[in-house]
Amino acid sequence: SGASYTSSPAWICDADGQITKPKQPCFLAVNTGTDSNITAGSDITVEFNTEHYDVGGDYNNSTDTFTAPVAGKYYLSFVIRMASLDTAATYYNFRIITTNRNYTKLVDPNFSSDTHSSAYWSEHMSVICDMDAGDTAYISIKQSGGSSQSDIYGNASSGAANTHFCGYLVG
Repeated sequence: SGASYTSSPAWICDADGQITKPKQPCFLAVNTGTDSNITAGSDITVEFNTEHYDVGGDYNNSTDTFTAPVAGKYYLSFVIRMASLDTAATYYNFRIITTNRNYTKLVDPNFSSDTHSSAYWSEHMSVICDMDAGDTAYISIKQSGGSSQSDIYGNASSGAANTHFCGYLVG
């Protein structure tokens, strides 16, 4: 008595002992367009405007932000496809920004020449981070120096995921 039952289980164990948690917070969001000539010298929030899935409804594609529904450790990851990188830039700073701390990856574009607009240059990063209920996470990029010529390429088709942000609750 006092027990509550729902029509959808919190976890499922199959005959082989494999456990799935259908309600476990998990999301994948993509950028469906191209963000051309990002502003050099400014922190830019990377756009991930379309959700492929969002278990729990914790990703907001209008603010490009994930909000942790419960305290725990979360795996967060992104891939950003870029082109027209500027060799005059001092660096590119890719960050996973969370309420508790920022995770940074610097890239020094000492290429022999600027990358072409049709180049396939991708940067990725992943982390397992601690988040409290209500904490947020989003992705930013900053190009230090150089000119505003770099582009972030989105997905040309619904099946592609060239530029994406994903995450899930680990435990």
